[in-house]
Amino acid sequence: HTPTTYTFSCVLKVLANDGHASNAKEFLETTVPKPHTVEMYNLVLEAFSRSNQHDAAEQAQAILEAMQQPNNDLPKPNSTSYDTVLRCWAQASSHPNASQKALALLNMMKSQKIQTTLASYQTVISLLAQKGEAILAEELL
Repeated sequence: HTPTTYTFSCVLKVLANDGHASNAKEFLETTVPKPHTVEMYNLVLEAFSRSNQHDAAEQAQAILEAMQQPNNDLPKPNSTSYDTVLRCWAQASSHPNASQKALALLNMMKSQKIQTTLASYQTVISLLAQKGEAILAEELL
């Protein structure tokens, strides 16, 4: 009896919900047969958004950037992928460049015509305000 895509996704969801980011990434890369879906990668990104790893935002950003590259076997990111990485940066507010990274990601979403949501803007505006960058936050309104 061979596990299905659904079975693998369920394991990834459990790991994501518990914030076991490294385990989720390793499980996807070493256990789940290809092709991987964008939903599977989004679960790994979700795991980073829920993890306590000090470098979770950087790792999530690196996964997103890998997904963006042409000519690889990774699925292309969707708006959920981007919003999840924005949340990672918001949760990494102690990172000195967190607000700039989030703002750059939001601007990239807009320039590449990736659907932004109210949550996309709320996440970045909240982070900018928290970092004392009210003028930048106001410019997004």
